[in-house]
Amino acid sequence: MPAGDIDLNADGLMDFVMSAGGKGIEVYLGGSEGPFDKRTAIQKLPTAGVIRFSDFNNDGLTDFVLYNPQSFDYPVRIGRNTGHLPGSPGRAGSR
Repeated sequence: MPAGDIDLNADGLMDFVMSAGGKGIEVYLGGSEGPFDKRTAIQKLPTAGVIRFSDFNNDGLTDFVLYNPQSFDYPVRIGRNTGHLPGSPGRAGSR
């Protein structure tokens, strides 16, 4: 499920997302110095399947939907980005 063509904190730099061994979503923020070298955040939840990104609620932050097209028993999960990542608009210390 790795994805690298997204900007989760709306800072204009591409970020990278990986599955934490099927047990979570790991976020690696892009940057000018050592992008993707350190995990910035992890959201623990089952991550088997496919992840798609979009700004579903028009707040300027990238949200996600996670689903497994191979299993009708797997729930569809929708994740709303609440702007807690470093560099997100409105967050203390962001640009």
